[in-house]
Amino acid sequence: MAPLQKRLTDVRKVVEVAQTEAQLLREKTSKMAEQIYELKREHAECSQRLTSRQQEAKDAAKMKAERVKLVTDANDRLKAVTGQMEDAAQEVATTRVKAEEARSAFQEEHFRGKLIRAVTEQAKAGNLKGVHGRLGDLGTIPKKYDVAVSTACGMLDSIVVDSTDDAQAVIEYIRREDLGRATCICLQKIQTRLGTCI
Repeated sequence: MAPLQKRLTDVRKVVEVAQTEAQLLREKTSKMAEQIYELKREHAECSQRLTSRQQEAKDAAKMKAERVKLVTDANDRLKAVTGQMEDAAQEVATTRVKAEEARSAFQEEHFRGKLIRAVTEQAKAGNLKGVHGRLGDLGTIPKKYDVAVSTACGMLDSIVVDSTDDAQAVIEYIRREDLGRATCICLQKIQTRLGTCI
């Protein structure tokens, strides 16, 4: 029995060592399985994060393209509006000049008309002698020649008087009443010149 007992003890020792080794292998296998599971989980998370980042990158690229297009459109619109503003400013300046010219012409015409009316009224009242009126009112010009004659002849607004003394009286009256400026044509001087020309 002793040899069998010894053999049984040896076998038990071998079985115990094998069981210990098997237990160690099971523990290692379990740890490795846990590590593999953890690695798979981390891999899935990384894949998900990568997909999310790729989508964010696509969205950012799309947003950037939209912003670039918006900026380009805004710059184009700004250039167009700037051009329109320059055109409008030029048109306003031109219109302002025309309005100023029209106002000036209107005022000049108004004062000239007022001056001629005042001189004519004084002549009718007998306060100014030898006044015949405005040169342009003393004759008629056919309508088709009106613009040409008015442009070529700057003396149409002159006041026709008989003598130098009458002209002096008209000028003094205009100055006294502050009616502006006027030119007088003296018939006496014209007749003198006509006499020397003949």
